[in-house]
Amino acid sequence: TGKIAETNVDGAAVFDRAMLQALPGRVTETSTPWTKGVIRFAGPLGSAFLDAVGASGTTLHVVALNDYAVDVPIEDFRKWPVILAISKDGAPMSVRDKGPIFVIYPFDLDPSLYDERIFSRSAWQVKAIEVR
Repeated sequence: TGKIAETNVDGAAVFDRAMLQALPGRVTETSTPWTKGVIRFAGPLGSAFLDAVGASGTTLHVVALNDYAVDVPIEDFRKWPVILAISKDGAPMSVRDKGPIFVIYPFDLDPSLYDERIFSRSAWQVKAIEVR
């Protein structure tokens, strides 16, 4: 929702799993503060998501199932290959396992990403993203 040009339901862009899978994606193998070892995450690139909805804002307001909310600079999705992970080690991510969507930064790609400031932007159990 928010500052987007492409909508499909009452001024919003609503995605199901198949629609997310159809976006250009990436597999990111990285360690995280919440998992043991290197994990293989897969999902659409954040930049592809922004392009698909025609995002024109500067901030993404990401909301989780438990109503945790965090503001993520759109620039993050353009600067790094951030993904909206929908699978982990080849299996769909369940709510019990931080799914259905987990914002994953390529933490092992750039040491500056392994930082509390970035960790707070990696929301899991994502239910909504508003472009502001």
